[in-house]
Amino acid sequence: YVKPSGNLTITDNSEAGNGAIINNGDIAIGNYGTVIIENGTFSCGENTPVNEAAALFNFYYNSTTYGKTTINNGTLDVVWNCGELAVNGGELKHVNNSGSAAISGEKTIIGDVIAQDGRDAADVEGAGTLTITDGIFTGTFTADDSDAAIISGGTFAINPAAYVVKDYVAVENSDKTYTVVPE
Repeated sequence: YVKPSGNLTITDNSEAGNGAIINNGDIAIGNYGTVIIENGTFSCGENTPVNEAAALFNFYYNSTTYGKTTINNGTLDVVWNCGELAVNGGELKHVNNSGSAAISGEKTIIGDVIAQDGRDAADVEGAGTLTITDGIFTGTFTADDSDAAIISGGTFAINPAAYVVKDYVAVENSDKTYTVVPE
């Protein structure tokens, strides 16, 4: 666990690029401080239900104590965010956001996404907001309400039209995916 006011940067410097943090059935990285993930593999274990553990859990404690994480690259199986999360690249298989999250980067690949209304992170500025400007979303996408997700870019396996911002549209591609572009 990263304590409040703690800072942790994780970089896989192994020659093969196969460094990993795995905690079967539990939280691999629990964060109340600041974490930067440059690359590597992070997992809560194979066959662990997504509602029971996380590769990364950005915790929320109160208005001044919550996790802040930036993911620049890497592979994470489950991410729970009740703090602040910025995803600039990498592969995340499941994201559950109740805090403030921004996803960008054309090489960002996300599986399932749940955008909640922020009730688990009441004092975080922008709580309950998932902003997407780019990325590839290969799984399901659910949101508590239309304000929980703000989409102005990216390619989706499902039609994200209900969450697309003004002056943008979701265009269906020949492979039955949808890409969000300016009108």
